[in-house]
Amino acid sequence: MSFSLAVDHQSLTPETVASMLSYPVTLPTFSSSVQYALENGYIHSGKMWSQFCKECSQFYQPLLDIYEKSAFHDSKTSSVVYQSIGRSMYEKYPCIAGKGIRPWVRN
Repeated sequence: MSFSLAVDHQSLTPETVASMLSYPVTLPTFSSSVQYALENGYIHSGKMWSQFCKECSQFYQPLLDIYEKSAFHDSKTSSVVYQSIGRSMYEKYPCIAGKGIRPWVRN
């Protein structure tokens, strides 16, 4: 599976990261197998969910690290950022829905 982050995290400023993590957030470019599973509604089958989560983590964790060290971050914004990621992802890929209060939250 080839996968590209499509973002050079090292060249990003805190301002750019804050913009990328504001709703609607910038979404990752997924590997072809994850993208296919998302588009065809079977992301929860087999190892696809694990691969999806891994690719999301590889994309967002460096952004979150930059964001959390910036002046844009405080205790209230962390929750908002995570909710924005989930909501943006759900709106593009409704097949990720969970059974929580908000469909982009898995319980």
